[in-house]
Amino acid sequence: MPVALAAGVPVGAGFSVSLTLYRSAITGLAGDDTRGGLVSLGESIGRLGSTGAPVAMGAAVAFVAEGAGYAAALRTVSVAVAVGVVAVGGGLLLVGDLEADTGAGAAATAADE
Repeated sequence: MPVALAAGVPVGAGFSVSLTLYRSAITGLAGDDTRGGLVSLGESIGRLGSTGAPVAMGAAVAFVAEGAGYAAALRTVSVAVAVGVVAVGGGLLLVGDLEADTGAGAAATAADE
């Protein structure tokens, strides 16, 4: 139990900081007319992921466990999800950074005004 608590505290702290940064980034992406809709969409997708991810991971662990055993399946699925999240998140950050560098977001905001 102490090990789980020691691991859970920094994970929880990091998650709360990342959610704050995520919400700030979404708020800054849209103009005044579309900000509420974009924030709502972002929150809805986040809640959908929070609900669906444990179900999907549980199904994946059950599928892999048939051939590899539970412990190996849990490790494999956890690492695969972590790699996928880093790859997709990094790709989205790269696309967002490239768009910011080209000024496409600023042009759209200027056109909205």
